[in-house]
Amino acid sequence: MGFLVAILSVLPSGDPAPRSKPGDVVRPPEVSAVIAAPVRFPDQARERVAEAGLALLASCHYAHVPNEGAMPEWDDTLLNTRNKSAYLHIRLAAARAVETAGGATVEVSEMIVVFPLNNGSIRVRNGDRAKRFGKNTQAAGGRLQGLLKEAEPVK
Repeated sequence: MGFLVAILSVLPSGDPAPRSKPGDVVRPPEVSAVIAAPVRFPDQARERVAEAGLALLASCHYAHVPNEGAMPEWDDTLLNTRNKSAYLHIRLAAARAVETAGGATVEVSEMIVVFPLNNGSIRVRNGDRAKRFGKNTQAAGGRLQGLLKEAEPVK
């Protein structure tokens, strides 16, 4: 864990997230992760982490295609990831459309970023199914990794 914190402390953090109009009620996204141990993000960091996760998805050049078999159930994917991987789980307050570098457009309400980023993947909730994306850019991955240093251990 110390090695991971040392690596993450030297990475630059991302740009602040855009704010809503005055008077709008804004519910921050839910963001949690298991890196080496369960962690959570403070309220002020959750929006930045969610935006960096969406930017990572937008940089992906690969998406699961139908000839690779049926997309798995979302609940199965979430449970499998929680039991086997280091991950970041982001649940947005409202679904957002994201266009990826590979040309796919997907509605995102929930996503799981599987670590390590260089050979992990992103699972996106598509109704009750999970769609897989990958081959993201190093710059987008670095932005997200830089924000992981804001995580706090779950007590």
